[in-house]
Amino acid sequence: MHISEGVLSAPVLLTGAVLSLRGLVLGLRKIKNEDIPKVAVLSSAFFVASLIHIPIGPTSAHLVLNGLVGMLLGWAAFPAIFVGLVLQALLFQFGGLTTLGVNTFAMAMPAVLSYYVFKRLLHKGKNTAFIGGALGGASAVLVGTLFISLALD
Repeated sequence: MHISEGVLSAPVLLTGAVLSLRGLVLGLRKIKNEDIPKVAVLSSAFFVASLIHIPIGPTSAHLVLNGLVGMLLGWAAFPAIFVGLVLQALLFQFGGLTTLGVNTFAMAMPAVLSYYVFKRLLHKGKNTAFIGGALGGASAVLVGTLFISLALD
């Protein structure tokens, strides 16, 4: 779901950059000092999971984990996902630097939305937490797909 360089128009790139910058500012303000290791571990998990490719016919898909990151971090998902996407762009050419804002918003905002919609389910018991996590993860990927399709429209 990475958008490559040269695909989007300047207004879409600028909008994505502004929205992601706002999310990054909010996310950085919400991180407490004692939560920095948790944010770092989830950012690295997001990055490493993207390296696990699953063949699907003639193409492949990779794990995303934006729902998990969002459900555990809330607004701090923005900086965590941003760091993972920067590393993906620089080390493996997944996405690009000009599209970093759009890609960050498309992955991090659904993660934050999952946090607010499903966080209550995580604290009600083991079975309910499993259902909440599954719904949060699936909805984050679906909404992320919607955001990417809107950016490409």
